[in-house]
Amino acid sequence: MHISKNNIKAISISSIFIFATFLIAKILYNTENPDILNSSVGTISSTTATYITNLHIITYMGFAFVAGIAAAFNPCGFVMLPAYIGLYLNKNKNQKTSKKIINALIISLSMTLGFTILFALFAIIISIGAKTIIYSLLPWMGMSIGILLIIIGAFLLSGNSLYTNITNKLGMHKTIQNENNIKTYFMFGLSYGIVSLSCTFPIFLAVIGSTFYSSEIIDKVTQFILYSAGMGFVIIIITLSMTIFKININNKLQYLSVYINKISNWLIILAGSYIIYYWLTYGEILSKIINP
Repeated sequence: MHISKNNIKAISISSIFIFATFLIAKILYNTENPDILNSSVGTISSTTATYITNLHIITYMGFAFVAGIAAAFNPCGFVMLPAYIGLYLNKNKNQKTSKKIINALIISLSMTLGFTILFALFAIIISIGAKTIIYSLLPWMGMSIGILLIIIGAFLLSGNSLYTNITNKLGMHKTIQNENNIKTYFMFGLSYGIVSLSCTFPIFLAVIGSTFYSSEIIDKVTQFILYSAGMGFVIIIITLSMTIFKININNKLQYLSVYINKISNWLIILAGSYIIYYWLTYGEILSKIINP
């Protein structure tokens, strides 16, 4: 079986970062005091969440909506945002500005649909009494997403594409390109939901729990939709901001696009590395591995 140089490079980069993250976590892990990395990211994410959720126009939307926004800025979700930005900046299409805006909205809604479906699934599982099982699995699921992000970032950094040659040929048709965009960001939305939920399980339980005492199904659905909309609101704002950024870069600083793509790939790798580190240390997975 022939393995291309790009794939060998991707395997090497991802292996180095995954191993290095485990090694650093092992060296810095302290069961008594939080390390500076986790505490710094936690401080930044909580400060950002507090500032945004304190805006009057947002607080009027209700507890579930504000909780959704706060969930987007949890330590895990917070570092997933650079990974999302990195993935989005890798998209290079020669489209009119109006089409780029529409495409940005489609991507945002695809990602929002991904984590909304995931939240619905977990809400159903929790409602049938499997809360303890879900809580024990989430750290491992979150760390798996971190490993996957490193692999994707290394894959892109090595000159590969998320689409196969066959897909690229078929991609001459706009409809198929759009389908690939939807599927890619829908899957990323699922991953974003898993990572965010693994860090904000109590918040999610608070939103879901507040509807258990209501006999009206519309109340339960409304709270759930508002929670998802809160996270979706963050995604839409970030996506539209990145779209405007890309338009300005393409129009004024075209030569920077190559560097931006490289930086975006590193964002994905670093985000994945931190997510692994977070669950190894704060999530105490490392402790369970060392002392099973």
